[in-house]
Amino acid sequence: MLNTFVILRNPRRGCLEGRTALVIGIALAIATPSHAQTPPSLSIAVNAGAASDYLFRGVDQTDGDMEGFGGLDLSRGQVYVGTWASNVNLKRFGDTRASAEVDAYGGWRPSLFGYDLDVGAIAYTYVDPAEREDYVEAYAKASRAIGPISAGLSIYASPKYPRAGGAGAYIEGKVAYALTRKLTLSAALGDQYEAHASSPAPCLPTQAGCAGPYSDLSYVDWSLSAAYALTDQIGLDLRYTDTDIHRLGDPYHGRVLLTARASFP
Repeated sequence: MLNTFVILRNPRRGCLEGRTALVIGIALAIATPSHAQTPPSLSIAVNAGAASDYLFRGVDQTDGDMEGFGGLDLSRGQVYVGTWASNVNLKRFGDTRASAEVDAYGGWRPSLFGYDLDVGAIAYTYVDPAEREDYVEAYAKASRAIGPISAGLSIYASPKYPRAGGAGAYIEGKVAYALTRKLTLSAALGDQYEAHASSPAPCLPTQAGCAGPYSDLSYVDWSLSAAYALTDQIGLDLRYTDTDIHRLGDPYHGRVLLTARASFP
């Protein structure tokens, strides 16, 4: 705050009163903070929606059934934490009990040299799984927008994936073009790598021994999408997703996905 003071001088009292006012004014200027720092407030955001299927990195997680999901995010400045949940059906992967996925995540979103960065970790947990499915990934993301075009690169890494049993990583690149204020077209390409903890490699519970296509769970996925904003809070997303590992069965085949999402604020 900039402090302004006026020196009033009484000619009958000489300059003494003016000097006194000057000293008081300087003292007030020093005592009053020139820049008040207000700590960032806590922000809360919620989201919910439904989809024709639940696809995670191109792989079906609901056995072709519809998905309902919702999440909550808390942020203060550049730091955030959140949670997200969805129904699942993992019977194609040998788990006939798991009914829901609940994720928890947190991280830091700074900006550097015009790039938006995001560094954090996410824990994937499952409700009543037939075997231990839970695992944790660390991630680092960078994105930048230039006019109507935006692009980003994301890297995820885990010390142990639940089915492969070893460390793994996922790298994904995205590019989007805002065709209009409401319509955005985008494309994504991802590479999932999972190393096996033992040899011969472990397979899914439904496989006999370790022979067969499930001995290698690394693959590439890709998608093309069109997103339309009905309002500032509600949007639709239509995309086609596929992988290069169809030999693992129907969950890895290409399909069309329609998603409706609402977020507040």
